[in-house]
Amino acid sequence: MPTHGGSVSVERRFDTINVSLRGWIEAQGDYPVDNPNTVTAGGFWIANATATWTPIERLELQLTGRNLLDRRYAQLVGGNLGPTAAFPQLPRQILMRAKWQF
Repeated sequence: MPTHGGSVSVERRFDTINVSLRGWIEAQGDYPVDNPNTVTAGGFWIANATATWTPIERLELQLTGRNLLDRRYAQLVGGNLGPTAAFPQLPRQILMRAKWQF
């Protein structure tokens, strides 16, 4: 379990053009990897952003960027004998979504 973790976000809405911009940072502190807590993994932080536009009442378009700075980090796991595996986390992602309400 990490010693610290959290997320901070900022959002700005532009109601006249139906646009919303949001940026946020996810952070996690150091955490023990093995059962005796002799090895710790370093924390990390990643920056994210999303833009949402509603051109008409029933249509919402969204563009999201995750891990925008393409930080490399891994989740480490272990047992009684120390670290046993590392799972690389996702690189930079750009996602687009369209939502139509009917």
